[in-house]
Order: sequence, then structure tokens, then C-alpha cells
Amino acid sequence: MSGRGVRKGALVKDARIVDITPTVLYLLGLPLSADLDGRVLTEALTESFLQQSTIQYRTAPPVEIAQPQAGETYSEDEAQEIAERLRMLGYLD
Repeated sequence: MSGRGVRKGALVKDARIVDITPTVLYLLGLPLSADLDGRVLTEALTESFLQQSTIQYRTAPPVEIAQPQAGETYSEDEAQEIAERLRMLGYLD
């Protein structure tokens, strides 16, 4: 890594690919989603940058899933389309 806030020649142990996104978001001054995998690789960053910028988190908005209405059914075409998609994904033979 290189750039503003990055320690030149820093040795980072136990870094994982999922740590890249939180680290980049932090370097850009953007909040991290509370459910984001990975961590900010603070050992690769300068002390002055870490002191100037706190790691901020935000909660993800709830996901709304459409609920079927009572008595609602799929048409034959819709049922076939769903079955085909499931087949393509390997869930059906």
C-alpha cells in the first residue's frame, strides 16, 4: 500500500482479502457498515492519520422482503420461470 496515511514499509500480519474494503473506505473518510466483513488494517497506517480520523460505523438499513398476500399464487408462466431459475442455479434437476 502507498499513499496518504499509509506507513511506508509497514509489515501487516494476518491480513485477509476482506480487509481491503474496510481499509479503503476508512482511508477515504467513509463510514463502514456495521455488518461489513474484515477490519481496517490500522497497523499499515500512520499514527497521525489514525489520530485525525476515527473509524466510523453505520448500521445497514433493514431489508424489506415482500410478503405474499393471502390467497396469492403464481401463474403457470411465473412458476415455470422460477423453476427454470432454480434449475440454472443447481437447486433442481
